[in-house]
Amino acid sequence: FRTHSGGLLNHPRGAGVGRRRALLRSMVFFLTAAAVVGTGLYSYNRKGYLFDKTLEQERQFQDQDMRVEQYQLYREDIRDLVELTVGKMDVYLVVATLLIDRLVVMVCKQSRAFPVWSPDWAVTLNSLSLASGICYLLLAFWLAMYASVSAQFHGTRLLLHFIRLPCATREQLEAAARRGVDFEDEPGASLLRVPILQANANRPVGSDVDGPAGGSAGSREEAGSGAAAAAPAQDGQQQDRAAAAPAAAPAAPAHEGQPQDVLLPTALLEHIRECRRRQTNWQAYDAYARVSLFVGTCSLLYCCLYWSLGQLLQVDRLPMCAWSVAAIFSAIQVALTRLDLKLNVRYSWRIACLLASTPLMTTAGMLLHRDMWFSNTVPS
Repeated sequence: FRTHSGGLLNHPRGAGVGRRRALLRSMVFFLTAAAVVGTGLYSYNRKGYLFDKTLEQERQFQDQDMRVEQYQLYREDIRDLVELTVGKMDVYLVVATLLIDRLVVMVCKQSRAFPVWSPDWAVTLNSLSLASGICYLLLAFWLAMYASVSAQFHGTRLLLHFIRLPCATREQLEAAARRGVDFEDEPGASLLRVPILQANANRPVGSDVDGPAGGSAGSREEAGSGAAAAAPAQDGQQQDRAAAAPAAAPAAPAHEGQPQDVLLPTALLEHIRECRRRQTNWQAYDAYARVSLFVGTCSLLYCCLYWSLGQLLQVDRLPMCAWSVAAIFSAIQVALTRLDLKLNVRYSWRIACLLASTPLMTTAGMLLHRDMWFSNTVPS
């Protein structure tokens, strides 16, 4: 039964050995192919895992940078709002100081404005105007200084206790850190996922492919982080209250990821609303400083009017110039009232008539007194 090559021919035992060898070679081939394919899938999925985690880490770091930039803008808003009051009060201080200096000079040189034959009531009005001008301007100086100090104090307190930069904590940094060994904790389906056939196998339910009603978890997380950055966290308010009342219980941290609109108008932002609430601490001083400055300026104008009338009527005897000066000062008084006081038309006309009549009546009175004086002293 042997052939010329020494092999078995048509023997049942030889045919079974051949089949076993072929089956063994097939098993070795398939195991080798499975090992190669598994190793490739594992390496591919591991690289994809590390790539995705790197992108996620960069996104978290970018989100943190954007939050820091946004809070820096919030802090700039507070500084700008405080600077509005501080800059205005600085102007008030300079103007009040210059006007007080002029009034003090006029007090010291009052005797040069009115000769001996000037009416006593004109000298009295001039002295009252000088005294009231100095009083109101000093009051405006003090109120402006207090308003500036109060605005700076509350602005600094807002920056220190309410709007702090959202620095990342150690827990957040640890959560953002990714390691290659974390890939081994993934389920087996993720370790050997086929790229094309199982493309959507690991996509969570309710993602973007499920329609707009589902909403992805990433978008909800971004909306939550954006909402937390749109308005300063309420833990700043609670820290502020805790600093104001140390005996109170520690404030609970604010919930992150709150679903609220991030595109709020500027007036509805929490730090703007808090700044407006705190403006009540210095708004009254700001308003009354302006009122005092207005009244002090009006008193100074009256003093200038009396000085001009004393020189033009009592010394130089120029009645037409005196009437012109009185009309000019009346116009200035009405213009200042129109600028500083917000009144309706009826009250504006009443105040304008009152302010315009005062210089004109003073001019007429001093002119009559001069004529009576000279008619009694000069012989006919």
